[in-house]
Amino acid sequence: MSLGESDSPTLADVEAVVRENVSGHVDGDRHEQGKQQLLAAIRHRRPGVARAARRVLLGAAVLGALAGGGAYVWKQHNSVRLTYDVAGGLLSDSGYVRGSGPSGARLSFSDGSRVDLQDGARARIAAVDAHGARLAIENGHASLNVAHLPRAAWYVDAGPFVIQVTGTQFEVDWSNYDDTLSVDLHEGTLLVSGPPAPTGVLLRAGQRLTAHEGRLSIEALEQAVQVLDAPATLPALEPLPDLEPALGAPAPAEPAADDANAARAPRPEAATAPQRKSSR
Repeated sequence: MSLGESDSPTLADVEAVVRENVSGHVDGDRHEQGKQQLLAAIRHRRPGVARAARRVLLGAAVLGALAGGGAYVWKQHNSVRLTYDVAGGLLSDSGYVRGSGPSGARLSFSDGSRVDLQDGARARIAAVDAHGARLAIENGHASLNVAHLPRAAWYVDAGPFVIQVTGTQFEVDWSNYDDTLSVDLHEGTLLVSGPPAPTGVLLRAGQRLTAHEGRLSIEALEQAVQVLDAPATLPALEPLPDLEPALGAPAPAEPAADDANAARAPRPEAATAPQRKSSR
């Protein structure tokens, strides 16, 4: 189609011109503006204005391509998977982490998240991507502080249980000897799923979840801590008898047995010396 062939150009004609002269992505508002300018130029048979309109559309196409390229670079930047390092522990090639000292091991991730493994705990880094990681607690106690970021996605496996994390602070303890799970949530929310709750149970800040032998219970974390920290109750003792005399004048002392007998015995009369008879 050539400009000026019709006094009543249609939108299809304009779109055909755009398709012939513009390639790539064009912002919707700029595209519509350019089409309206082109329609006006065609109606008034002003080729110069039409050429200007085409330049506007071409400029919009270039800007759209640059914007698309920038979005692609941003997406690529955000798709870089997280990195991490281990302090105080050993990391095997298969992703197993184990503490090498009495203070346990710490995993520090590039998004600011931390995982502290207690001494003797065993864990495995199953997967890492741009939005989080998947950890498997084989046995023992771990404290996690997951950074609250957009699109964060973390998972913790503990036996048959899966803990879904978006950004929170919590502790998890898993015993593979008696298949007991304990989760203490300090901040945020968690979704815990497992055999007692296959669709998941929502855990809120300040709650403790315990699962054992197919039973699952949730209680207030503060109450649970108070129960654990309360000292053993001692039985009440009977009051001791009052061995002290009543206050007041002191009681007279009882005389000794020999002294009492001596006081009751009659006193012997004084012996009279025999008189001598004098002889004259």
